[in-house]
Amino acid sequence: MPYRLPTFNVRVNVWHDGHFVTDTPDITPLANFNIGKRIGRMLEGEILPAPSVYGYAWLLTPIGTAIVGDRIDGVVGDCVEVPQGSGLYYHCVWSDRSALGFSNEHVASLLYQIPPLLPPPLDHILMEDGSDLLLEDGSLILME
Repeated sequence: MPYRLPTFNVRVNVWHDGHFVTDTPDITPLANFNIGKRIGRMLEGEILPAPSVYGYAWLLTPIGTAIVGDRIDGVVGDCVEVPQGSGLYYHCVWSDRSALGFSNEHVASLLYQIPPLLPPPLDHILMEDGSDLLLEDGSLILME
């Protein structure tokens, strides 16, 4: 039985390169989200971070969907909310075309669950690296 094009049945939100989820999503494609068995072989030099306790899941999208995984040159993989408006966020660690040149061509992306990428509260004073500036007792220094 030939491999068929996946059914893209759920709308997702995608934020590129570390954009906060309070921003408007960069794209909102239809997708197929699953944790079914798929096999991927990473090339030498590819580094996948350890997944959370939830493990990895696959997001399949129509060909031409611009979803980006982590890159060695420092590009941060996309943040994906599945399904749109659910408050469940995932980090894209790897993404590439599947079935290239065939009628069932699509994009396959490997995700793991993360907390939402939220901007720091407006009343916090931040250091250059974006972390909170703290007093010696560990309490936050807040703007008045």
